[in-house]
Amino acid sequence: MVFINSNLNAHQIALELAPTDRDALTLRYSIVKANELRSPIQFGQGTRLEVSNGVPILVAGVTNKHLADDVFVEYTRQVNPNTYLTAGFSVSFPGAGIASIVPSKTPAWTGGFVNVVVSY
Repeated sequence: MVFINSNLNAHQIALELAPTDRDALTLRYSIVKANELRSPIQFGQGTRLEVSNGVPILVAGVTNKHLADDVFVEYTRQVNPNTYLTAGFSVSFPGAGIASIVPSKTPAWTGGFVNVVVSY
């Protein structure tokens, strides 16, 4: 998730498949919305100067609650009883709230990871 703040509301649905005892595949879909309009989103992001009737106005946050739709895919493999390998990929599609504060087309955000956990 790109956003970390108390001014957020995320609804998530997940589907987990376990094709074998050692493999797990998880798909998550989230809708991220702002709780309050015109309120800062994470560390003041979304704060900008707008002009209304020739008067500059400092605006914080967004004017549309829909911030993003996130899709996250994660695969976990139990290599042995003490070792797990996890890989994941996510893409976040900007919603109307983000698109309204960016002057140009807002691209999707992507990310990925690979993680090995060894426990003793």
